[in-house]
Parts: sequence; C-alpha cells; structure tokens
Amino acid sequence: MDGLILTEEQLVAEAKYFMQQDAFAWDTETMDGSAEGTRGMPTENRIVWISLATYGRTIVIPMGHPNGNVLLQKEHRKKDPVTKKFVNYPAIYDAPPKQLRPSRVFELLRPLFFNPNIIKVAHNAPFDLISSEKGFGAIPCAPIEDTIVHQWLLDENIGQVSGGPKRPLGKGLKILTNWYYGVDYDKENVGKCIEKHPFYKVAHYIHMDTRHTWLLWLKNRRRLLEEDLWPITALENDVTEVCCYMGLIGAPVDVQAIEELRDDLVKRLAVIEGKIYRAAGRVFNINSNPQKQEILFSFKKDGGQGLKPKKRTKTGAPSCDKEALEDFKGNAVVDALLEYSEIDKLLGTYVLGYLGVEGDPDKPRRIFNGRIHASLNQAGTVTGRFSCHSPNLQNIPAPNSELGKLVRGLFRAPTGYQLLVADYGQMELRILASYIGYGGLYDGFMAGIDAHTQTAALVFNVDYDSLKLDENKWMRKAAKTLNFAIVYGAGPDKVANMLGMSLEEAKELLANHRVAFPEIYKFKSEVIKTAARREIPHIRTILGRVRRMWDLRGHSGDELWKQWRAERQLFNSLIQGSLGDIIKLAMVRMHKLLSEDALKNPGREIRMILSVHDELVIECPEDRVEEGSALLLEAMIGKEIQNLIKVPLDVGKVSVVTRWSQAKE
Repeated sequence: MDGLILTEEQLVAEAKYFMQQDAFAWDTETMDGSAEGTRGMPTENRIVWISLATYGRTIVIPMGHPNGNVLLQKEHRKKDPVTKKFVNYPAIYDAPPKQLRPSRVFELLRPLFFNPNIIKVAHNAPFDLISSEKGFGAIPCAPIEDTIVHQWLLDENIGQVSGGPKRPLGKGLKILTNWYYGVDYDKENVGKCIEKHPFYKVAHYIHMDTRHTWLLWLKNRRRLLEEDLWPITALENDVTEVCCYMGLIGAPVDVQAIEELRDDLVKRLAVIEGKIYRAAGRVFNINSNPQKQEILFSFKKDGGQGLKPKKRTKTGAPSCDKEALEDFKGNAVVDALLEYSEIDKLLGTYVLGYLGVEGDPDKPRRIFNGRIHASLNQAGTVTGRFSCHSPNLQNIPAPNSELGKLVRGLFRAPTGYQLLVADYGQMELRILASYIGYGGLYDGFMAGIDAHTQTAALVFNVDYDSLKLDENKWMRKAAKTLNFAIVYGAGPDKVANMLGMSLEEAKELLANHRVAFPEIYKFKSEVIKTAARREIPHIRTILGRVRRMWDLRGHSGDELWKQWRAERQLFNSLIQGSLGDIIKLAMVRMHKLLSEDALKNPGREIRMILSVHDELVIECPEDRVEEGSALLLEAMIGKEIQNLIKVPLDVGKVSVVTRWSQAKE
C-alpha cells in the first residue's frame, strides 16, 4: 500500500516532508506490555504501529507486527485430551515483512514530535502521548490538540438524548468518520486486538484512523473559530498536556493497606450477610432485585417485611436502590442491606477496582509500581468538568465521610515526600455571587463571612454570634442545604429529605430563602430567559464554554417537565461549568509553574498527581514543602484567576500530609 514505511530511507524522506508542515495527525496501535492485560494501560503497553497524516500525505510504520498476510490456521477451540478442558488456539499467519526497530523509528521521528512549532493532533491524545513516552523517553511537546475535545466543545451533548438536530451517537473516531464522511472502514474492531489480524488489515485500519483524524481536525478547527470557541479551545488544548503528565506520573498508593482492607472487607461482608438472613428469617440472593423486592415489600403473612414502596423503577416495580431504602431506616433488614451495600461498593469500586481480580479480564489490576495511573477525561461531562476512568478517581466519597476518609487514606506520599492538598472554599457560591455582583451572598463574601453563615443569618433573621450557640447550629446546616439546593436545583422534597423535616417545612424554608436573597432568583430567571431567546438555547461560562440546552423551549402539557429539567440543568451548568473552567485553568497554571521549577531543581521535582472536583493534590519533597505550598496557592488564586471573580477567592491553608485523608482532619 502507498505510504507503508519499511526502510530507514523511506522514513527519513517522509520525516523531512512532515517537518515542513505546520501540523500533523498521528495514531498508534499497541499490544500488551510486560504484564498481561495492559493494552489499555498507556504506561504499560507496547507500540507496534505508528501512523502520521498531514496535507496530502499519510504514512504507516509497522514496528513488530507478528503476522503476515496468509492465514495458515484459523482461530479455534479444541479439547485437551489430558485435562478434558477446551483450549483456545490463536490464528496462525505466515511471517510478516521485515520491519523497522522501534528504537530507530522513535529516534528518527523525535525532531518532528519535539518541534514546538508543529501541532500534534490525535484522537484521544493522552493515550497515544503516554504510550509513546516509553519510545521517546518523554512526552512529545506542545502544541497538542485532541479531536475528541474539539468535537465535544462543538457539541457537549454528543451521545446524549437532548433534543435538537440529529447528531453522531458518540465521540468515537469511527462513529464520527461514518457520520461526516459516510465511511465505515472497520467492521471487525481491529484495534481491540491487532495481533489477531493480518498485516495488511492492520495497516489499512491505522491508515484510515489517522487520515480521518486529520480531516476531522481540519473541519472542526474551522468551526471552533467561526463559533467563537477558540479561547476555551486553547485552554482545553493546554489541559490535554496536563492530563498526559498526570496520567504518566500516577497517584501513589499504599498497596499493603489496600490488600489488608480487601481481606477485612470480605470478612465484614460475610458477617453482614448473616445479619441480613437472620433479620429476614430466610436466605435469599442479596444481589437480586426481585428477591429483595419480595423480602421487603411482600406481606408479613407471606414472609416479607410489609413495607409500602415510595419509589418505583421504570417498569413499575418497587425500587431497592439506596435512596429508596433510606426511607425505611430502622427496619432491621433495610439497615443491614444498606450496610452491606456500602461495604460491597467500597470493596468492588475502591479495592478490587484498584487491585483487580485475578483471572477476570474485565477487572484488571490498576496499580503498577505502587501507583494508579487513572485516565483523567477532560471531555467526559456536559458541564466541562472532569470525569475519570480506569479507575474512576472522581467518584471518591466526600473527605468528611467515614468512607471518604477510608479511601483517601489509601493514597500515601512516597518516602521522602509529602502530599500538599488545597481546595477552593465554597467556589460555586462565590461564582454565583460574582455573577450577580450585589446582594446578601455577595456582601457576605466581601465582608469575609462564610456563605452558609451568611445564609443562616439572613434566612432565620439572627445575628452571627447567635449561630455559634449549640441550640442554633442546625441553622447553619439548614443554610448549607439551601445553598446546595440553589446551585443544583434541588426541590423541597430533596431539602426535606436532607434535613429530616416535613415537605411543608421545607417549602417554608425555601420561601424564606427567596425573601432573603431575591437577587439570586432574579438572576436565575434572567439567565434562563436570555438563553431561551437565542437561536440555539445556550449559556456561556466564565471562560466562554457553551452549554446548549435544546429542551429549554418548545414543551407544554405532559412534556413540560423536560423544560423544567432543562432550566435546572442550564443554571447548574453555568455555575459548574465556570468552576470547571477555573479548576482547569488552575491546573494549567500549576503545570507551567512546575515545569519551570523542574528546570531549576532537577531530581527534586514537585509533581501534580490528583484533581478531584475543586481540589488539587501535589507530591512534594519534604524539604521543599514551603516552596510547593507557595506554587500551589499561586496556581489556584493568583492574579489571573482572582481577576475572573469579583469576590475574594479562598483555599484556606495548604494541608501538608502523609496520607490524603489527613487533609481534612
């Protein structure tokens, strides 16, 4: 095929051509690294193919594909005559053509990938960049752009059911290629396991991947400029680089503590299981919803608990999820089931999710050399905030909860280092106050008064000192719940549930809040009305990110709930999206500061390892804690960020800890 590179002479000539361009797209295909099941782990895998595309040119470079083109033996299963078990035998091909050594390929391509004047484009760039670090010895330098991120900035609802025009069903390259160009080039999912396929098929596959990444970049870059999205795109391009470095560094964990916790939790589950059976009076499958429904909601005369369901599933069956069961606390079976669910989640998500389950390919080990290298997904939400996978470090419970402390305690600074932790204080409310620019919330922040204290004082019409009295501390808790309700659009039923009060009491509390803070409700109404009047209903966040909400208008009658949901989501997106902008900007600033610092302090680097919601965690040599703390504060609340917000920012003090859980003690 044209563009297949098998000799050094070919590669030298092609590299010279690409060096003359201002941008190129590239892609890699990988196989397992040193440990089985590491194909999806860019820190551990092995690059076998690399492909590049630019103006009028696409090249494909194999570096150790094991198969030729002639199939000698089909993939099959056969019973072993000794063990009597079926054994899987892979397909066998003839010998592949002679290919270039990876070390030589990376050496010849290094000037191209480390040229700061040439844009490197990829689809899911962090995977390819981190994978290539093993060949180059470093992550290729900026500028870096990711076509997944560009597509997401143009349509954050992609893959979502949200009304509006027809759109692709996801951000995957094959989906987008088929949608925009009508090309369906991979029906066998070749990239999932390239060693199962012949040489020519993998060559064609990566050629098409790279070529269409290039075409997609050209198309979407023009659209981003036309739709005035380039400022937020420039930020996200920088964030891509940050995600690469954080994914490469990983977060240090206490492996022994995780293994000990696993053994303890397995024992605890067995004890709780017995407690459930005794309370129910019989044995049943705890993980079966139909059986739980029978136990909980059937009549007592039939052996059930006789509970009356308050929430139902889409099929009309009584719900057994955590929220539904919370209403029946005090029932022995329910209490034991809730306890079991919490421990089971801890074991499955935060212990086995890290350690993996031996022999289960769907639950691979996520810890390598004492670190978890999770994938921080900058384009994983509709609001602009991060998501995370493999494993998900964004769903770690709140630090003030027992479960949150237990999980965060598993993350430990390496010997000779400390963890420095800082998070924004009440940032959603500061963003809201800044947008409004006057009123009770704004005045409180300008006077240095905590938002929940200010809310309690105005809603309950009491002075600040009286809130310190033990009998009035519930007021601040109620104020915190009200502030949550405003930002997230929670209604009186949610407020009543959170505060343990009646629905009427919750409605009265919300009415009092409206009287105390009329400017919040006026601002919210203006935001929704303005967005609804636009040709495409949308808001823009503090740095210009767009949140499109097609359901904001055009509904009535039985469909009116869609509009109410859209209004709630739109307002939340303005606040959450702006917070996403700020935390991403802080991370970019931190990365630049640390890059400059590393040049001055080789071998004693400070490194950013975690970002969870509005919190940043860095790993710092013990003798550089003061310097690290100053850098962290500058990154998060320095002039560039403070100028975005009209009220003072606050991260409190930087916590210096050995374990992450100690930051909130």
